[in-house]
Amino acid sequence: MKRAPGAAPSSFSPRLWLISAGHPRAALRAYGFKRMRGWPAGVWQRCDADALGLVVVCDLPRTRDTLILRLMGAGAVLREAIAELQRLPGEAWERRVAMPLLLATRLQLPQDGSEEAREFMMSTQSLYEQWAHQLTEKGIEKGREQTLRHALLTVYRARFGAVPAEMAATLDATHEVARLERWLEMVGACSAEDFASALRACAA
Repeated sequence: MKRAPGAAPSSFSPRLWLISAGHPRAALRAYGFKRMRGWPAGVWQRCDADALGLVVVCDLPRTRDTLILRLMGAGAVLREAIAELQRLPGEAWERRVAMPLLLATRLQLPQDGSEEAREFMMSTQSLYEQWAHQLTEKGIEKGREQTLRHALLTVYRARFGAVPAEMAATLDATHEVARLERWLEMVGACSAEDFASALRACAA
């Protein structure tokens, strides 16, 4: 996401960003947030010297520049962002970044019949079908193995940060689809320590 053309850079100091799917009106008032100068709608700060920023996903402009952030939204905002992602070329970097996480979320989604779960499954159905078609073209087992491993690494990085070298080596050496599926379920639900223990036990 870019600053408005011609806007001066605010600072190179580190900033902690909070992301809100909805519009937290009460919090904006209570903490004195103001629109961030030189940035698109939906980007807020408390004062120029403050290291805290807030992104309100539902207020972001509907541009490709904000697509990855809008995929963190909910309801109509998320549905629209997923539809935009589907329309991008297959080699688009946004697809490479977002597809594994969306598919991993779909695989891990509780089948509890909730409205939110049904909505997400419906909005990602086309992406899932594209993924399944790619698996068929590349060889189902090999393609599924690679996709699961990629999703595993992506979810781990999103939750815990850099993947330890020993763990990456174990994942690279694992070719059993069923085991990779179990690990994908685990990495989205357990702690980093428990996940590392499970991998060490299998590698022993």
